[in-house]
Amino acid sequence: MLWVTSILFLAGNFGCDGTAKDLNSADPLRRVETLRRLQQRQDRAHEKRVLELLKDSSPRVRRAALAALGPIGGNENLSAVIDRLGDEDLGVRLGAVRLLAKTQSKGARAALLQLRLNSSGLFAVELGKALTALGMSPVEQREADADSLWARQFELLARGSEEVRIQAVEMLALNER
Repeated sequence: MLWVTSILFLAGNFGCDGTAKDLNSADPLRRVETLRRLQQRQDRAHEKRVLELLKDSSPRVRRAALAALGPIGGNENLSAVIDRLGDEDLGVRLGAVRLLAKTQSKGARAALLQLRLNSSGLFAVELGKALTALGMSPVEQREADADSLWARQFELLARGSEEVRIQAVEMLALNER
């Protein structure tokens, strides 16, 4: 009887519990439930499949996959999470921002900083919190925003029509740079 218990224990610890099958299920709810189990167990055995599920057709599955990744390390995971910053679903984008905030990565910081200028509402608030968690003070964030706006004005000057260049010069004069 002891050997049966041992085999069952080992089977559960080495992925013989149907997890792989459930992650590939046609049912999005089953995939979400399985991802939540992986998150609770902090199970990295199926990490490659979890990364693939970041591109699932269901937003619920993508959100659960982000949560299952937990604190991430390595460039492969980082780039997969950064790609979710452009997701159509706000919940997925917010999940990606919150996950990147935990990485302490310069790549994450740069990706989040790029999004700040075109963000509003809850997403902008979460971006600010994430950048703060990554060691960037609100003052530094505003300075980076100003630098980005400055760079955009010069870009407009370089490639815009005459009317656009005039507007850019006027905006630069207002900013006293």
